[in-house]
Amino acid sequence: QLAIFAKGVVKALPITVERGLSIIMIFDTDIGNSVGSVMARETEVTDNIISIDEISVDEGTFVDIGEAIIEGKVVPVSIKSLVFAKSTAEIKQAS
Repeated sequence: QLAIFAKGVVKALPITVERGLSIIMIFDTDIGNSVGSVMARETEVTDNIISIDEISVDEGTFVDIGEAIIEGKVVPVSIKSLVFAKSTAEIKQAS
């Protein structure tokens, strides 16, 4: 099943693959390493794969991914959420 998924991701991103850009995948369960390994083994994309797991994100969440460490196998990740008020009155009311 992972091979089918990995091939589908690569097929869905032809311009990304053609330009050699990174494919970044974020999973909320512990499958990131497996998906990345299968993608590298089963598709023409052998590098520029960032497959992160155990992170839950919602719409409007910003994910900062740092430079790879520990033999290029681990990346530091920062999760940021921004909240915008509709008006100054709402900000004062929330305080």
